[in-house]
Amino acid sequence: MLIIAGIAGCAVNGSGAGPAAASAMRTDRRADQTRPAGEARDLLAGGVRVGEGEIAAGTEATPAPAPDSKANYAFEIDAPEPLARLILANTLLGRWQYRDDYDFSQRALFVRRAPEEVRQVLSTEGYFEPEVEIEESLFKVSMKVWTGVRSTVNLARIRFDGEVLGAAFAARRRQMEQAWPLPEGSFFDQRAWNNAKRDLLNALRNEGFPRAAIRDSRAAVDLEKTAVALEITVDSGPLTRIGRVVYNGLDRYDPSLLVPLQRFGAGDAYSLRALLDFQTRVRDTRWFTTVNVLPDLAALESDPSRRDIDIRVELVEARSERLTLGVGYSTDHGIRGQIGWIDRNWLGRAWQLETRLAVDKLTQQASIGVRTPLESEGHYWSAGQTVERQDIQNTVNETGSLFVGRGRQLGDIEYFASLTYQVDREIIRAADRAKTYTSERALVPGYSWNIRRLDSRLQPTTGYTFNAQVSGALDEVMSTANFLRGYSRTLRFIPMPRDSALKGGVLLLIAEGGAVFADSRNGIPSQNLFRAGGSQSIRGYSYQSIGIRRGTSIIGGRYLVAGTVEYQHPTPLPGVAGAVFYDRGGVDDDWRALRTVAGYGIGARLRTPVGPINVDLAYGQADRQLRFHLSIGYTF
Repeated sequence: MLIIAGIAGCAVNGSGAGPAAASAMRTDRRADQTRPAGEARDLLAGGVRVGEGEIAAGTEATPAPAPDSKANYAFEIDAPEPLARLILANTLLGRWQYRDDYDFSQRALFVRRAPEEVRQVLSTEGYFEPEVEIEESLFKVSMKVWTGVRSTVNLARIRFDGEVLGAAFAARRRQMEQAWPLPEGSFFDQRAWNNAKRDLLNALRNEGFPRAAIRDSRAAVDLEKTAVALEITVDSGPLTRIGRVVYNGLDRYDPSLLVPLQRFGAGDAYSLRALLDFQTRVRDTRWFTTVNVLPDLAALESDPSRRDIDIRVELVEARSERLTLGVGYSTDHGIRGQIGWIDRNWLGRAWQLETRLAVDKLTQQASIGVRTPLESEGHYWSAGQTVERQDIQNTVNETGSLFVGRGRQLGDIEYFASLTYQVDREIIRAADRAKTYTSERALVPGYSWNIRRLDSRLQPTTGYTFNAQVSGALDEVMSTANFLRGYSRTLRFIPMPRDSALKGGVLLLIAEGGAVFADSRNGIPSQNLFRAGGSQSIRGYSYQSIGIRRGTSIIGGRYLVAGTVEYQHPTPLPGVAGAVFYDRGGVDDDWRALRTVAGYGIGARLRTPVGPINVDLAYGQADRQLRFHLSIGYTF
């Protein structure tokens, strides 16, 4: 027998097959059937009721007892495990098993009501003709359940009424019909039925029809055909448009700075999604500590004839100037410290000025940058300078870059075109302590395209990111070499199915590749070349140790390929997931000679307010070494 975790005294078998021998109490559904065969019956639109409670299909309403709790009686359920859990949570026998105020005289009532409660419970999962047998003794109740055939949906009909019937909304209607989660041929599920109606209503209310309402819905069950016919009629009501947009709380900033972020205006169709996107864009400016975009639904409800809705934007401005201090640690860089200064209203023009000085055992970096507010079409200007010194794998790179660029933000997509002047002094140490010096420079026009579609930037569990870059230089134009560079990187988070043994798990896939097309790497600044290895790359190898070997040094190469497959699964510890992973990649100056190396291992992911802390133990197959890696968050 399979024991439900945390439920002492209750056993669950995973059978639910055909009928067995006679028992102390047996209730046969077919014997109680009085309606004519094939006659359809309706399910209550809000759910099927059991006693005074309502079944929430797929949930467990009864909390697990304390470890030291003593059961009033053993309750054994022979049924498929998911259904047994529902029975336990939604029957009197299950709910009173650990109650302190239980009296033995009550159990006869619990047993008498159990068969009908089970039928109601299973009907929410599409089993309308189960058979239930119950045996009881002084200290034990045993229940055996035969589910019968599960009913399928043989008709799914959605009818629309109201202004959404207009030709302009034909595509939107098709989208809602295609998104219907209970198509013909699928198993009936009460929770899915309730959620489908709710989602259909919300889709209309959030996209121009806040007065939408369900006029009629019915789920008709044909017991003879084990089929359910679903019909729903939804009235969209009139199309509602945006009225006035009012800003409250502005002192330092002018409303004209925020208007380009709206992407909507008076007279446009009301869309909750547009309001939420606007709220996110305003919050991302970091000008405000509080941002609330609120539609005036109360005014809409109080006046049935009203066809527009006012939007109120409540803001609390943040301090424009801020000193930042930070200390961190990773196995790649060791202890890291930084100090910075941010002015979000530089020169009184709402320009954002940011300076930073960061130091760790491998890198010393100083940078300054400025960015203008978004314009009406999402454009902005950005410029900056960075000076950096890196001492990695016996190679010292002293670099500087000065850039100016114009970007554009369109929701979760960002474009950026730039012109960067790069200088690089590379010092390569040999085994005999001799040093080789090279000096490169390049005037590099570049373009990047980035998309982030994740459920969370800090704790992603589903979605993807993709980044693509192209850049180059001509030796005739302030450069020491001709080259063309391309690079792309993508991450994909795939949640595991909720009805599988891997429920709660996440599969992470990463693919990365780059190429620099040139006669050789000579004359190309190191910022344009590739190295790999470390906690955010190929684990099992030291930081940036995968590249082109020159004596005892590792330098960048012209071709890169890398990938990761990682599976994360929740553990009994709150906020902690275990992980297993396999990384593989390589770098070379000749793509035909490129060889990849593998790293694999196990790890843990700890949820924190700043993102997951990644703790990994990885084996580098090529080096035959076991390495410990520690990092925070993901690189997008």
